[in-house]
Amino acid sequence: MLYRAYGFEVIEGGRHIVVRHPEFPDLNTTVARHNELDPAYARTAVRLIDELLRRKAGRP
Repeated sequence: MLYRAYGFEVIEGGRHIVVRHPEFPDLNTTVARHNELDPAYARTAVRLIDELLRRKAGRP
């Protein structure tokens, strides 16, 4: 999963997967377990990873 490559914790649940970053717990989301994912999940992943990289780089 893409999130793991950026250090996010992935917690497998029943119908959903919970994703959060241990250093920045406010960077989190829930991903539904479906055969096809809505494009909104990809947008959320890009937004969270972009914010993570921004914070790690020390940019405001």
